[in-house]
Amino acid sequence: MDLVLAVRGARVLVAVVLFTAGVSKVWGFRRFRHALSATRLFNRPSVALILIGVPVVELTLPVWLLVSIESRPAAWAVVLLLFLFTAYIVVLRSLGRDGACGCLGGRAKISDPFLALNLGLIVLAAAGLSETTAVPFLAAGGTLLMLRVGQSWFPRRHAISGSGS
Repeated sequence: MDLVLAVRGARVLVAVVLFTAGVSKVWGFRRFRHALSATRLFNRPSVALILIGVPVVELTLPVWLLVSIESRPAAWAVVLLLFLFTAYIVVLRSLGRDGACGCLGGRAKISDPFLALNLGLIVLAAAGLSETTAVPFLAAGGTLLMLRVGQSWFPRRHAISGSGS
């Protein structure tokens, strides 16, 4: 019984975070647009699609996660979305970008703590998949693996010193 409550609590917490993120993108639309464009990862049509699509998904998934009788497909969708967000942050960090990433309406900065927050949300979202304890650990392990692969594929660029020595 306690495990069922923990899983439901994890679903509620993830839903609240996603809903808050979606509302912040709508409320701070200009800041979100500026932060997303400043990353220079996407062309204009992609930015337009992301500006509309991400808030819609972030506002819809929490409702689906909490209202659905069978919330496992919604939990899988949340895990996938958070994996994509985490991959986005890993790519930005590996490119040496350290400004706003567009997250939380453009207020969040690309940082290790923000990356840790995403990892924690993935573990919580995975807890919503099943009452077994193996699923969150598999999600955390997969995320860490993805981070390691991302660091290998996109090594962090360092500025070259002009000292010539």
